[in-house]
Amino acid sequence: MQTLEVTDEQYEFIQRLREEISRDVVGRYGFVRERDALQFLIDNIDEEVADAIDIDAEFSATEDVAASVGAAIDGEADPHALEEISYDESGELGGDDDDDESDGDTAADSADSSDETGGDADSDAEDGGDDEGESESEDGGDADDDEMLDEMMSLLETHDDKWEESSSSDYRYTVTLPDGSTEDVQTKDDVRALLFKNYR
Repeated sequence: MQTLEVTDEQYEFIQRLREEISRDVVGRYGFVRERDALQFLIDNIDEEVADAIDIDAEFSATEDVAASVGAAIDGEADPHALEEISYDESGELGGDDDDDESDGDTAADSADSSDETGGDADSDAEDGGDDEGESESEDGGDADDDEMLDEMMSLLETHDDKWEESSSSDYRYTVTLPDGSTEDVQTKDDVRALLFKNYR
């Protein structure tokens, strides 16, 4: 298939034509492609088609599209092809005033860039300080938790004279409290809890 280039006005014309065909010819369940719109122009090219589609232009879009389609079919150059425009990007502006303004803009841009860089550095430093503080706090909390866990686990050994197996058939262990009284419990976790509460 050949590729066909059209101007913006021609493309707008084709899109409006697609809408007209979709609404009046195909119906709500059909889909009209650009090629379908072009084929419709080729099959029905006359003034009535241009009048049916309300586009204000200083040229006949129908004729331009038809000519471009015909050229593409015949393998000829598009008579309405857009002209390529190039320009020299290395051109320099003359005058001392322009140079002064350019230098001023460069200095201002440099100052803005320095301010932004300094602000970013300060922000990074503050963020770094916050992160370090949070990290130390978290590390301290973890250390405290570990110490407490170690203390809980070693309570049975540290205070092995404060608990023993119970003589009661209903309980497994007996813990001696600081006031000399005793309390019977079922598990070693219960023993640890009482020792932690009374002897820590």
